[in-house]
Amino acid sequence: MTGSTRTAILTVAMPLIMSVYLGVAGRAATIARKKAGARADEPETRMLAGEMENRHSAVALAVDDLVRLANGLDFAPDAALASRVPTRKTLAANAVIATAEKALELAAMPASSARRGSSGCCVTSTAPSSNRCRTSRSSFSPGAWRWGEIRWKM
Repeated sequence: MTGSTRTAILTVAMPLIMSVYLGVAGRAATIARKKAGARADEPETRMLAGEMENRHSAVALAVDDLVRLANGLDFAPDAALASRVPTRKTLAANAVIATAEKALELAAMPASSARRGSSGCCVTSTAPSSNRCRTSRSSFSPGAWRWGEIRWKM
């Protein structure tokens, strides 16, 4: 397989593949919005929701640019394109992970400790140096946790 053939396959496949990832990030954001709905007026909730939306927008922008680069299958598979496609794929993939992390943090965030009458909740992971805890909301070290390694402390 020649370099131009690989570039052509990558240019066509990446918008399709990353569109699925965009859908996953969108679904995570939708679930988080629903779970956080009762806390919508709390400043921390608004801040986390805004951070999540920014990361989700980054996914959408990267995927839109992948579609633009494919240009309805009317493109020349050259070295410049071979560089641009994987860059946008990486940007989209990283933003999907960041969106999901913020969505999980937003969905897991308890009501304010004053209303709950407790010290809050802490999420820790088995990753080194990520066992930080705050009293009013869950705490994650971005990229330090994996599914199944999350522990709740009340």
